[in-house]
Amino acid sequence: MLTGERLGQALAAAMALKNVKEADVAAEFGVRAPSVYGWKATGRIAKKHLNHLVEYFSDVVPPSHWGMHPLLPTLPNGLDELESQLVAIFRQLSDQSRDWLLADANKYLTLESPDHAPHNPFGRRKRPARV
Repeated sequence: MLTGERLGQALAAAMALKNVKEADVAAEFGVRAPSVYGWKATGRIAKKHLNHLVEYFSDVVPPSHWGMHPLLPTLPNGLDELESQLVAIFRQLSDQSRDWLLADANKYLTLESPDHAPHNPFGRRKRPARV
């Protein structure tokens, strides 16, 4: 998920595409228009509004517009920390491991894998040599 100024810019772009004003967004989110101006300026939006933000603008921008990976769904409120941790772990993987993990996730999600079991991108665990 984008943060800070980049989130504010993404919000402004989505509002322009949807052709809505700050007052319209404020009414949708149950806040006042100055709050929406603040969101655009600083990108500081309460976590409780983020999933709704993605859903509200889904007719004009995809989740990736907000910096979300298409395979990572929006999570219910309260699970944002878990999502952040998973994204941080994912970013630490090598490019090859990411590719394997995403390919297996796609197979699993579309049930293309014959055994529906995810592939281990880290290889098989080696047993110690016998002496």
